[in-house]
Amino acid sequence: MRRAVLTLLALALGCACGSEPSPEPAKEPISLKLAPEDGIRGTAIRAMWRWNEARGCHDGSGCEFSVAEDGVPVRHVDEIIDPATGERKGGANLGNEYVLISRTVANPERVLVHELGHRLGLDHMPTGIMVVVDAPIPLSEALALEAYTINEATLHAACARGSCMAFNPEKAPH
Repeated sequence: MRRAVLTLLALALGCACGSEPSPEPAKEPISLKLAPEDGIRGTAIRAMWRWNEARGCHDGSGCEFSVAEDGVPVRHVDEIIDPATGERKGGANLGNEYVLISRTVANPERVLVHELGHRLGLDHMPTGIMVVVDAPIPLSEALALEAYTINEATLHAACARGSCMAFNPEKAPH
């Protein structure tokens, strides 16, 4: 039942991950305030901290991700099905309605940092945290793609959208 509801919700709202960006402008600004549920709260706080550090957006800067009771719900769900393809997804960013992370992913923090990139207006990229990793890939390939980091290319794209006060790309693990 929960899967069916999430599939219908994704159909109604459109999922930013795994689909082409909408040519229509957003009707309202994307909120950077999040309300993670208890089961994923620590992961969400780490993911927000990573983006805030990379962009130099700290408390009171106006560009920071933050936890707020009235924020966009971040939910940990059993699975996410792309309604267009029927494929399972690790995460979904449904505008100002929900951010969903599947319990089936091996690295929920990586997926959530990726989804927060979509909240900043980023599309998928060939390297860095915004690279699409729909299936497990060898660690050597993931490291070569810098798939776990907010790398320079990703941060340039975020800063080009005007959401940075500093430029602090993460160093790729070796």
